[in-house]
Amino acid sequence: MQTLSLDRAVAAIPDGASLMIGGFMGVGTPERMVDEIVRQNKRDLTVIANDTAAPGKGIGKLVGARLVRKAIVSHIGLNPETQRQMMAGEMEVELVPQGTLIERIRAGGHGWAAS
Repeated sequence: MQTLSLDRAVAAIPDGASLMIGGFMGVGTPERMVDEIVRQNKRDLTVIANDTAAPGKGIGKLVGARLVRKAIVSHIGLNPETQRQMMAGEMEVELVPQGTLIERIRAGGHGWAAS
C-alpha cells in the first residue's frame, strides 16, 4: 500500500473545495493538515464542521488566513474572527443545529440529498 505525503494530499485539494473537518472546539482537528492547507494557501473553501474553534486553533487558523468562503457549522461563539467576517459579509456562515448537521452528514454518506 502506497501512502501519500501530507503536502501532496493537500496539493490535490482544489481551491473552492468543500472540506468536512472533524473536531470539537479545536480538539481532535487534524492540525497538521490544517497547517498545510494554510501553507499552500487553498482559497474559497467551504468548511463543514461542528464549529470554527478559536483564533489560531484548528479551523480558526483557516478563518484567520481568510481561506474560508463558507462555514456550515453549529457554533461560532468562541471565534470572534468568524463573527467579524460574517458580520462584514466576508464569509458566509450557515448555522445548523448540531443534530441536524449530523443527520445531513449521515444522509450525504448514504448518497441522499440533505438540504
